[in-house]
Amino acid sequence: MRKKMPEDKPDKLFAPDELLDAVRNHLIRSGYRAGDRIETEQQLAGRFRVSRSRMREVTTTLCQLGVLESRPRRGTILKSFDPVRAAEHVGFHFAVAGLNPADSWEARTVIEEAVLPLVVRRATPAALSEMRDAIRRMERRAQSVRQVYAADRDFHLLMLKSCGNRTLQAFAQVIINIFDRQYRGLRPSPELVTTSIEEHWSILKAVEEGDLRTARRILRRHLGGKEAHRRPWPDSRRRGGKVRAAALAGGD
Repeated sequence: MRKKMPEDKPDKLFAPDELLDAVRNHLIRSGYRAGDRIETEQQLAGRFRVSRSRMREVTTTLCQLGVLESRPRRGTILKSFDPVRAAEHVGFHFAVAGLNPADSWEARTVIEEAVLPLVVRRATPAALSEMRDAIRRMERRAQSVRQVYAADRDFHLLMLKSCGNRTLQAFAQVIINIFDRQYRGLRPSPELVTTSIEEHWSILKAVEEGDLRTARRILRRHLGGKEAHRRPWPDSRRRGGKVRAAALAGGD
């Protein structure tokens, strides 16, 4: 339920970035939740004492960022967090900043290993069943690279979801989705796919048995094997790493 807030009465003109920040802060302070309809552009313009056209620029920007969504006959809605959309933005910035993909991969490994104790303690039978289904999808679709990677991604996202910590889950979802896009141009050997499936089963078994040490050891080996396969980007040295940048930015 949204709290009623007193009218904001700014005593200065807003620069473009200041107005955007002010509107975002207003949405947070007002207690809006995902799915709620926010005030109209006209109401927001009156609140912040700016023209409706300026407020439309702000709401359009927030829609482009995936924060808001304009729906016919419903008005403007606050959207729920979308890790795929966030990964697109972050992946692009990673690429143009020239960040080392190996460092980013290391960050993913650290996060997943750190989450494992929570997964072992909190994973429910329903969560374990969903992870089991993801591995079975990998087995059924072993001939399709894209579908194998999709099922692989789902397994790791489900594992993170089962940790019960929404903040950790949100950060990890963004990183995993970045590397899901990065994988698209790769063609793993049948042997690698088979090994990956076996490792997923072993991780799941260790989690089910509450064996944190084994789960961590297999996860580290599993992610390390993926990183070793990811390294040889085609012609990346001759092309100044452009293949890596394109992958991180979302290119196939």
